[in-house]
Amino acid sequence: MTVRVQKNPIRRLGGLLIAGSAVIALAGCSSSDDSSSAATTTGSDGATTANTATSTKLTGDAKELVLPADEFPKGFVAQEIPQGQLKAATDQVLAAMKGVKIEPSSCVQLSLLPESIDLETIGLAVATKGTSSLSTSVAPQQISMDDQRKSVTGKCANLEMMFTEGQTAGATATVKQKVQKAPKTKADEALVVEQETTTKISGTTVKSSALLGFAEVNGYQVSVQYMSANGAEIDDDAFNDVFVAAVNRVANGTD
Repeated sequence: MTVRVQKNPIRRLGGLLIAGSAVIALAGCSSSDDSSSAATTTGSDGATTANTATSTKLTGDAKELVLPADEFPKGFVAQEIPQGQLKAATDQVLAAMKGVKIEPSSCVQLSLLPESIDLETIGLAVATKGTSSLSTSVAPQQISMDDQRKSVTGKCANLEMMFTEGQTAGATATVKQKVQKAPKTKADEALVVEQETTTKISGTTVKSSALLGFAEVNGYQVSVQYMSANGAEIDDDAFNDVFVAAVNRVANGTD
């Protein structure tokens, strides 16, 4: 989930959208019909990982509860992100996202995003494969799954974004969201969302897709994000296996 300065504004915009949705999710900023805080989302080895999640009770530290990097699917390369670099990246994205205009505005209250995220309370693992990225995070539950669901359904199923600052000023993005059936896990409640994003900048149109999974587990929010750009297909089986493994690891480690 690193954000690098890129000369190509199209690539930078795509990275900002991916990182932005991840940061909003980590910030625990969600929507509801009464215009309270809001969120869009903004994702290990296969079934064997899902079926062999540890049953040993863990310490409750989110960094220990998150799925280990070596359990990502074959072909995905785990990315080691130093804490200082991750903090700089999340702070950069938080600042950038506050300059984005989103409609319907009640679906994503960007003004309510914090100035910074306490990364000490979050477990995060990230891996990449070509133009695709797969990430999972664990953080203390701060929003209800009902609010999370409201942020991607109804009037919030389709979002329009306009970038007003920096190298991507003038760019627009359309985000279409659709709830999918979540794989069976030990979660108290789970939500999986398919997300299709079309961005336009400098006369160029770029499409990207994502599967986003959220689960409420014993007071923690577990999220998995599979992001794919440049027409690369999403591996549904890999996403499902990682989601099950990530959720069940927290369930087995905290019950």
